Amino acid sequence: MSRARAFIGRIFAKIIRSAKAVPGKEPSAEPLRLNEIKWQRNSLGLSQRSGTVYGSYSHRYLSVSAVSMGEIESEQQLEELLAESQGASLLDLAMRHTVIFHEYRHFHDCFGTSAGIFSFLNYVQCLEAFLDVCRRLREEGVEFRFPFGEWIQQRDCPAYVKEFYRQLAFGTFYRLIFDGTCELPPQRGEDGESWRDFLIRFGPESIHIPAFPLTFGVQDPGEPEGLSPVVHWVPLGFNVLIEGNAQALQRRLLVSSFSEAADRELEIAQTLHVSHHPIDEKLDHLDITSNIVEPYRITDLLLSKYLRKYHEKLEKFPRRWITHLTDLALMASPMESFGEKSRSMPPGGRFVQMIELTKWPDSAEDSPQFPSGFSRDDLIAIRDSIRDCGGPEEITGQSVFSPVEYIARYVRQHIIAPILDLRIQYGNEIFSDFDLYLSKFSEFPTAPMVTIGAKTRASGDTPPEFFNWWTRFVMIGEVAEQIWSGRRIICCPRAYPTVEGIAGFDFAAEPGCETNLAAKICGTWDKKRTQALPDCYFGFLMKGLFGRSDTPRE
Repeated sequence: MSRARAFIGRIFAKIIRSAKAVPGKEPSAEPLRLNEIKWQRNSLGLSQRSGTVYGSYSHRYLSVSAVSMGEIESEQQLEELLAESQGASLLDLAMRHTVIFHEYRHFHDCFGTSAGIFSFLNYVQCLEAFLDVCRRLREEGVEFRFPFGEWIQQRDCPAYVKEFYRQLAFGTFYRLIFDGTCELPPQRGEDGESWRDFLIRFGPESIHIPAFPLTFGVQDPGEPEGLSPVVHWVPLGFNVLIEGNAQALQRRLLVSSFSEAADRELEIAQTLHVSHHPIDEKLDHLDITSNIVEPYRITDLLLSKYLRKYHEKLEKFPRRWITHLTDLALMASPMESFGEKSRSMPPGGRFVQMIELTKWPDSAEDSPQFPSGFSRDDLIAIRDSIRDCGGPEEITGQSVFSPVEYIARYVRQHIIAPILDLRIQYGNEIFSDFDLYLSKFSEFPTAPMVTIGAKTRASGDTPPEFFNWWTRFVMIGEVAEQIWSGRRIICCPRAYPTVEGIAGFDFAAEPGCETNLAAKICGTWDKKRTQALPDCYFGFLMKGLFGRSDTPRE
């Protein structure tokens, strides 16, 4: 994997070497410390409007979810749907029928770009490293102690455990920057910058992240009739970039399948940034405004603001300019392997770099001269390096390592490589030209896990045995996250479902999970437990990780 990542780095260096660099903006004068920033837990991306959740996507669990799925094939069908909607707004109906494309665009961006591909593989490597630590502890007869973060402070904690924790801590920090899931301090007043570069430090390390100034109107007791501006700095990261792509696609579908009125209604709904909480020194303006921050149009707003400031003649521009810039940035920003120090620029920084390196025309009728993308030969080399592993069907063991290895191989062979094949066959434009993208949509791999409404469905392309491996992979990931976060009591992810669709699967032998849960003989695992866990995968995992079915001592 590091060979492929290094290859991508060399390609991108070659691409931008001949471009004339534009001096970057100065970072904010006062560097931000880790403890001065409010961090968000990594969570599912949601497609929502005014508090209504229409769909979601989980990158690490290959999961697409939507409240409904349908295709508008005629004007008559649209009229019938509107008549059946019983007064529901046109936009609500349109969102429900286009959200699956929004979520699938996330799936394609996440497994068809360097940023998404190596972000997923980095997570797999992190799980593998953790499982290896547990294996080594068992072999050496050393007890795993809880909570994890306190154990590594003890003298008798093995050096390799401390080293894993150090790598995990920095890897978690870097992923927050990479994804853009950190929150930056707000400011009173307005800001005319297209973006600002923030310097964030974690121990001896520091990383720059650009952020867009999203201005809110907040009601001020001193001005009852007016609004006072508060700037909420939205970090530019992987999440904002892929949301911008998915939003552009969904708005295209709103116009083509419904009407321009639906598109305008959505734009208005996502542009009204007003909080009616009165400003008070005791209130946290970040808490007030963060609840109404939506990431869907940030790339659009940023490019619009940049062009207004530096290229006044470009009042309007086609959405393909944004998707082209986004794809260039996502292809040029792979995440390093787990445990390796980051050497590449995160996606947000790469996005604004692409804007600065682009030679902009005098009008929207002309075409910008974007930096070059990956050539066909470059893409072939990347695809071949991804395929350089065995097939998932070769995994036949039943160790705790097996599900992680199976999923990693399945993703590389049956999702990533086929999507790269489409880039090779049709060119990089398949990700930025929506006409081309939609015409080839059926050729893309399908998401293995799809939940529509309350029903989880198997993809037609997915082998039957996949879901046994997937459910175990999810359980390993959810258990590991609890341990890493310092939990003393570990909850079974099936008993306390945090992943879409997992509650529909049985992890236990007869009489099954539902009966066991109803009888209250399972669900959690901690040192006070005196009753053995039932014959289930959660119990198998605990025993496989720690060599026992009760919790190690603290």
